[in-house]
Amino acid sequence: MAAASGVCGRGVSGGKLPTPPQQILGGAGGQSPPGKVRKRSKVARLARRWVWLKFAGSYLDYMPYYFSSESESLKSKLEWCQHTWLRERKGEDIRWRGIGCGERQVCPLCGSYRQLVLAREASESMELAQAGVGIGCGVCPESYGLKLVLTIPKAESARIDGLLLTDYSLWLAEVSRLFKAAYAFVGCWFGAGCGGVVSLDYTGGSAPADAHYHLNVYVFPAVNPGGRWISLGRWIDKARLAEMRAGWTAAVNEMFGLQLKDANFRASYLGGEGQFHHWLQYLYRHPLSDLWRGWQGLDVGGLRDDIKVKYKVGKKGKAIELSGDDMQRVADRLRSIPSHFKRIRWFGIFSDGQRSKTMASLGLEPVEVKAEDDGDGEGWVREGEPARFVRYEADGVVLRTDEGDEFKVPDSLVDYRPSKVSIGKRKRWREPGSS
Repeated sequence: MAAASGVCGRGVSGGKLPTPPQQILGGAGGQSPPGKVRKRSKVARLARRWVWLKFAGSYLDYMPYYFSSESESLKSKLEWCQHTWLRERKGEDIRWRGIGCGERQVCPLCGSYRQLVLAREASESMELAQAGVGIGCGVCPESYGLKLVLTIPKAESARIDGLLLTDYSLWLAEVSRLFKAAYAFVGCWFGAGCGGVVSLDYTGGSAPADAHYHLNVYVFPAVNPGGRWISLGRWIDKARLAEMRAGWTAAVNEMFGLQLKDANFRASYLGGEGQFHHWLQYLYRHPLSDLWRGWQGLDVGGLRDDIKVKYKVGKKGKAIELSGDDMQRVADRLRSIPSHFKRIRWFGIFSDGQRSKTMASLGLEPVEVKAEDDGDGEGWVREGEPARFVRYEADGVVLRTDEGDEFKVPDSLVDYRPSKVSIGKRKRWREPGSS
């Protein structure tokens, strides 16, 4: 474990305040400074791509048949997602917001939006905790945290994945072993009093249908062994990194009775706020994120069995085709995992049994959030009649009234978050006395 640092390069508070939610999730309002192009929020980009996916990308004509025994019903729900828009007012402010379908498993917008909300709240809580360590304990973290990628061999991934369709209890036991191995690995290298979050990915971006289980880890940049906070160092030297890689290889060999010489492992520190937010979003991303991002439409042959999904690996990666069998594996995997399964888990001093104590010791207060639409309870009131979606344009969205009149809503008045998407009951954290 690195020794505590006496130099605080980011200030006593441990860094900037958390990024406002509307900047991450696409809330309405706010103009860009003169001469500066406003970058679209992630949820705004998702909403605009979703329109292309539904129709030009042929998502509606293909995916519902794999994910539902009542494919026409699911297709109808997805088709109506963001079809109806509502005008809302809060004081002098006005916004337009589309109604989502709420199909979190298969809808690229509603499913991703929920995960973005949870990622945003995870980022906020970790930034508040870092500020608490700096203000209350006088220890400034030297980075925004550490990221790890812990991978297991593809043969073992395929074996574990195969258990989903034959014996869920055995699958769950194997997956639990993976999580425990990750917790033990982090504790071994960073000592008692560490904590963070681990997420399980079932596939990789280069082959989104094939089983490729790996664990993505965020480690908080300070540890508390026995009541005294200590900052983790910022850098990992080559020798230590080699030792960590050898340690994960040994853990994999012990778990599966293998004799690997080298296991796939990556580690680095999050030196900037952007890196930190991106990694938390990555941990919380939807299991189908790679498929949605790489989907390029369909390659239609003479028969339905000839239809293939055109898929691109990353922005500059190779183009491949995914068959109907590939899509069936994707659907079977997600349908076999019950909704209560926790793919994203907090551990150590931020585990479910310890997080409240840790956050309270840093002077933070809990806030209970009801299981409701994330936009409800913000003081917005619906006014006027709903409008129908027509198309997106570069500077806004074109809607149509029931009388057939079209009008454009500028981006400054558009809230791209889909309404009527329940996020679930949860606990958030705040500084004492803040609203």
